Amino acid sequence: VYAFALNEKGKDLSDKGKISDALSEWASARSCVTEVIESTKDRSFNRLFIPLRENIDESLISACKAETKNLSKADKVEEAVKILEQGLKIVDDDSLREHLAGLYCERGYKKLGDEKLKNKRFPAAREEFEKALKIKPDYKRAKEGIGTTYNNEGVAQKNSDKAIPLLLKALEYDSNSSVIKENLAGAYNGKAVEIINSLDRYSSVSRVEEAISVLKKAVKLLNPSLEQSAMDAIEYAGDAIDIVTSNMEDSLYKTVLKNLAVAGQFRRSMRGW
Repeated sequence: VYAFALNEKGKDLSDKGKISDALSEWASARSCVTEVIESTKDRSFNRLFIPLRENIDESLISACKAETKNLSKADKVEEAVKILEQGLKIVDDDSLREHLAGLYCERGYKKLGDEKLKNKRFPAAREEFEKALKIKPDYKRAKEGIGTTYNNEGVAQKNSDKAIPLLLKALEYDSNSSVIKENLAGAYNGKAVEIINSLDRYSSVSRVEEAISVLKKAVKLLNPSLEQSAMDAIEYAGDAIDIVTSNMEDSLYKTVLKNLAVAGQFRRSMRGW
């Protein structure tokens, strides 16, 4: 009777818009019912209480969804998050977890776009997406969000050696993103150009081979279907690369191919120094 009364009080408070107070009543009601169920081995007796607990759960879940939907529309995301976090402490429900994960992602994208946070916006946004993954491990939007934070942080780097690890991390979370692949290919190309521009007769061949290696990685990101034989032909194309790429539109891919041919030429010429 006490648990039933608490449940009804929770419904009444929820109808009046006092959702936080309602959740407290439902928490007490559920705790009371669960204690009875777990302490009683009489199945026939428990049949009276299990439906009551289910009713409490349904009331709580329904009220949380309705209230957080209204709060989200009013751009009161912080209040909506608190209600869902409070609700999940009482009832472990997948639909509430998904709703909360969505709000964490919403906060993540908001922080990612907050220029006032400067470089702190990347880890701040990631923290929100990670909260979403903690409660929904396979939540695609959260994985894509983390990928975006690493991608944007990588693009913001002026040093390719700092950019590449971040972009690789981005690809781990969002492996199908063409944007991340192109940015990573661009970083690889930038690193290769830095190496080539620093070469002189005293440079080791291994430095040129490093440039060739990263350029090949860039090619594979931009054109995964390119066969190894074609890749080798481009590396040894030399000046003929201008003919090979003459019908191509200007693009990162065209630039990378030309740089691969240049790097190949450098390696061959260095053996004559």
